[in-house]
Amino acid sequence: MRPLRIFLVGLGADDRTERMVGFLANNSGMDISLITFHGFAYDGKTLLARQVRVEGIADSESRPASRYRSVAERRARLEERMKEFGVTELFGAVRDMFRENWPQSRIRPRGYGLSIKLQRQTYARIDVWGERRVWIIFQPCAKALCLDAFKEPVAAIPYSTSPRDRDPLGDADAAIEFKVTAEDWETHEEALTRLARAVYEAHQQSAAR
Repeated sequence: MRPLRIFLVGLGADDRTERMVGFLANNSGMDISLITFHGFAYDGKTLLARQVRVEGIADSESRPASRYRSVAERRARLEERMKEFGVTELFGAVRDMFRENWPQSRIRPRGYGLSIKLQRQTYARIDVWGERRVWIIFQPCAKALCLDAFKEPVAAIPYSTSPRDRDPLGDADAAIEFKVTAEDWETHEEALTRLARAVYEAHQQSAAR
């Protein structure tokens, strides 16, 4: 018999619910996940963007190393990876752009990059995955805030989606991954900065309602 898994699903969740599910996931041995959806209208359709707020045991088993390393260990591993792929300066420039334009964000090291959170939720990531290239990843919840702001960058900047081969604008559940070299950053820094500002401003407006 397969072990029981519990999913708590809704259009939103308050801090109290997230803390409760997080406590159960981390302390009780219960395999429980909290999944919320952001609904938004695009091209005459209603789209739902999924966001995993609390990750269950089975979901995290595939990457236990990043889950149990200390912050210092994750930061050291990231520094080594940046040097290995020759992107230390580029990575720092992208990170500083987010720091400047998302002043109330929390930036946390991961094994392959940084996660950038607004009110406990990851809206963007900066990852190192290839030689002399940095990935700037906007999560579905970021798209849900200001989808139109993504049209110009998607048309001009090399990107992929996660899951792969999805419609970056029409698929609400797909993250957009801009893959930039130092030359790409020089060309598109202004456009990516405008996009980051649009996401942050939309988030602040949404939080104030």
